[in-house]
Amino acid sequence: MFDTTKDILYFVLALAVVVLTFFMAWSLYYVTMMLRRSHLLFKEIEEAGGDWKKVKEEFMTYLKQLKVEGGEDK
Repeated sequence: MFDTTKDILYFVLALAVVVLTFFMAWSLYYVTMMLRRSHLLFKEIEEAGGDWKKVKEEFMTYLKQLKVEGGEDK
């Protein structure tokens, strides 16, 4: 199988390239999944922020109605 030490060197280099390629692909997958999760998290936070704005506006409208019904504006 191996006639010279150069054959062994080429085999080891080829094996190292295969292993390195595997770990690079694996790392790229996990980085991509982390970015996807962070994107979904920020999207959820933005949606929750919009809900809080809506609740705040409804609360302010309710307070204004109470003020008008109480006769303070008349």
